[in-house]
Amino acid sequence: MRERPLSAIKDLISRAREAPLAVLALTDEEIAALDGDLTRRGPVPLPWLDDRDRASRELACRVALRGLAARRLVVLAGPAGPGGSGPGGGDFVVASDDLRAVLAMRRSAHAVVCALRESDGQLRLVYLGRSGALEEAISPEGLHDFTVLARDAVAERLAAFTDPAAAAPAAPGQDWGQQWGRGPGPGADSEVLSLAEIAGGAEITAAAGARSVTMVARLVFGSATGEQRLTVYAKEASVIVASPADVGGAPALRFAEVSRSGLRVCLADLVGLALRLVAVPRRRNVRTRETARTPARAAPARGACRLVTAE
Repeated sequence: MRERPLSAIKDLISRAREAPLAVLALTDEEIAALDGDLTRRGPVPLPWLDDRDRASRELACRVALRGLAARRLVVLAGPAGPGGSGPGGGDFVVASDDLRAVLAMRRSAHAVVCALRESDGQLRLVYLGRSGALEEAISPEGLHDFTVLARDAVAERLAAFTDPAAAAPAAPGQDWGQQWGRGPGPGADSEVLSLAEIAGGAEITAAAGARSVTMVARLVFGSATGEQRLTVYAKEASVIVASPADVGGAPALRFAEVSRSGLRVCLADLVGLALRLVAVPRRRNVRTRETARTPARAAPARGACRLVTAE
């Protein structure tokens, strides 16, 4: 049975080589019905379903499972009623190769990139494997759109998400070097504030007037590197990226303006580090804990990314 999901994954990745491949869309309740026991929730946020009480969630999952069967995505193998084994009230077999591949890519990812756009509550999870990636776009209404990406397309997708109005200038000007964690390149103006200053209410002048704020974090499972993150502030005609810095040994954030290509470099480096780490065989039974400190304004994204790391 293992060969079948692997074959389906390879097929999807092959079809996504030239352009991102939109595969399917699922609702909160459909995902919960596919995942299993509601008392052992998976790590992915289910914003619509989580607002319901337990009885309503169980009913929604039963209806969702029937809907999946009607769409020929699953085949019911038992009674779709309260006596069944799953939250949908019945046993089932996944009948769609695309759905089987999507579920397998979500569950077998070696690293994940989480991007939460605070302005509209849109969330992107990018599951990174050794040969491709799966993007899960989650709306506040609980709709999950799945798109398969080639590995070299991930940074471009994240750049478009973090800068939705394409505010970053196209021409390179003040820009960061290849390693965003090492600060801006020569000639780039930047502002550095310690986390203590930010927590104390210091004004972040570089981020003033931001129309969109997106927290981006990556976590490599089974790695001691911990979580790494950056924040993208999209303004009317510019984009500011905040990255970890150091002020006299104290944790800080550096705010610097980037061009359109510079934004892709920042995100590509974030993703590229994760891809380099997943190329190393993973040790089993190793859990990674969140270690990064974040200012108070980043709390919503912290919550979303903590969900990704939970069991």
